[in-house]
Amino acid sequence: MIKRILIAFIFLPFFVYLVLLNNSLPYCILITVFLVLGLLEFYQLFKKIGIQVMSALGITCGVFFIISNFNIVNSILPYTSNFVLTMLFIASASIQVFYLVNRKSNDFYASLLSIFITLFGVFYIFWLGRYMIFLAEHFASRSAIFLLFAVTWAYDSFAYFVGSAFGKHKLFPTISPKKSLEGLIGGIGLTIIVILGIKSFTSVIEFSYLHCVIISILLSITGQIGDLFESIIKRYAGVKDSSALIPGHGGILDKLDSFLFNAPVLYYYLYLFL
Repeated sequence: MIKRILIAFIFLPFFVYLVLLNNSLPYCILITVFLVLGLLEFYQLFKKIGIQVMSALGITCGVFFIISNFNIVNSILPYTSNFVLTMLFIASASIQVFYLVNRKSNDFYASLLSIFITLFGVFYIFWLGRYMIFLAEHFASRSAIFLLFAVTWAYDSFAYFVGSAFGKHKLFPTISPKKSLEGLIGGIGLTIIVILGIKSFTSVIEFSYLHCVIISILLSITGQIGDLFESIIKRYAGVKDSSALIPGHGGILDKLDSFLFNAPVLYYYLYLFL
């Protein structure tokens, strides 16, 4: 727990600075690096259970796809993201088909599973992860990005500490034994209080109090679902963390799992209601 707190205190000021920086490019580049590392960890989880994925191809597809979504790219070549995604899908599927056809193994289902997991990883990490970039580039205010990080981190931290101290009623004991009803309720409640406090005493959040409450509840729930989704994958792989890259916190994918679900939800909430 001490390592967990120390790492958070070291990186939190840096991320706050980066989020509030009036330049989205450094933020977008950093997110892209994290998505690459997250996809590598995703592929490693499946390799542990014997599924041979094509990591290099998946990473290449993901990087080209995410870069095609940068505003600086679309301003030069409009509508590139759909074209790039389509071409990458066709190219990656073709390469994998030719590769798998020439493998010594003639197991059709294993080959089909390899193709599916490789492409699904690109969708899961990069398609969902691109909304973290969209929030920075499509909304002029820094409030959207700040809320994404503040709510996700606040709920994750409060749910962990409340659940550790008072958790008795397990939510999903077969998937994530440490998740509890007390942690869920306490995490949501304390997250709302923190976000409203930031709203009251700073100017960093420009949305109304009502929107802050709704967003806090919504992202707390969807973030929890994202965490549970990754937990299912890790349970099948027989590991506790996606990697040991971050002391006390696990791997990059362990930190991204909630953001991958929260970013698109927040994006469309803001798009539809604000």
